[in-house]
Amino acid sequence: MVLEQQIKQIVEEFFQQSERNDCFVVDVILKLNKLEIFIDSDNAVDFEICKKVSREVEKFLDESKMLGEDYLLEVSSPGLSRPLKLARQFIKNIGREVTLTDTDKSKVKGILSGADENNFQITNTISRKEGKKKITEQQTLTFPYNEDRKVIINIKF
Repeated sequence: MVLEQQIKQIVEEFFQQSERNDCFVVDVILKLNKLEIFIDSDNAVDFEICKKVSREVEKFLDESKMLGEDYLLEVSSPGLSRPLKLARQFIKNIGREVTLTDTDKSKVKGILSGADENNFQITNTISRKEGKKKITEQQTLTFPYNEDRKVIINIKF
């Protein structure tokens, strides 16, 4: 089993044992001796849960020596600058403004209006002319989940 998969399994088991079923692993990234674990929650990720996950993974790494003795471990939420990856993240963020960058680099900006296990929807406003009239209407676009498609939450101040 690849180390990233082992770490994901350890963290998921920790969430189950600690009755934090609201938490889930978004990504595990290993580059050289730096291990980054991104976790999210249906509610909120706080420092305390990151610290507990870090200690659990650290215990495994120290015992197994899979990264040697010198490694960097970071556990955090994905933050707003990282793309949404999992259906659970999309569902959590329904109602927020997002920008989708598709595989052909085209962009769609709108409200994340729906999501389920297979697809998500973005509702946006389009304008067109009919004669001399400008017509504005809402359209809802449905997209299947796709690793090459990036959806970022728009930050409003």
